[in-house]
Amino acid sequence: MSRDRAQTQQDFAVGVSIFLLATLFVFAYLPSTLASSDAEIEQQSYAADRLVASIFTNVTAEDGANQLNRTRTRRFFVGHDDSTAIRANYSLPTTMSANVTLETLQGLTVDLDAGGPTITAAAGDAYAEQVGATTTRIVRLGGTRYRLVVRVW
Repeated sequence: MSRDRAQTQQDFAVGVSIFLLATLFVFAYLPSTLASSDAEIEQQSYAADRLVASIFTNVTAEDGANQLNRTRTRRFFVGHDDSTAIRANYSLPTTMSANVTLETLQGLTVDLDAGGPTITAAAGDAYAEQVGATTTRIVRLGGTRYRLVVRVW
């Protein structure tokens, strides 16, 4: 009988314990490294959803589903030329920027001309492909379908 054994029970227990501790450390540490960016994107997503719902309620006609009231829509875009006005009227945090655009289904910005000079249907800060959240609603204005796009970053 030989006394040279490859592994004892104590060696096995120590090895498994170290492996389990390392695995638990990785699972405990990994979510905290990703949580800050996920939480920020999630906050922006909630803000974009809330903002589009509020704007949609304010600019739609009472008698039609997804039908925009031309006068209210024009008034919104005239009154919110930068995101400071949007933040003040729709309770967005001061750290967020916002852009609201009425676009064709092909992605072109719409020009509105009801009751005054023609204006571009874009409000808030200029959007230059920043990372953030985007929410879209399909709406009708004068029988034509458009997209109401809200971007928050």
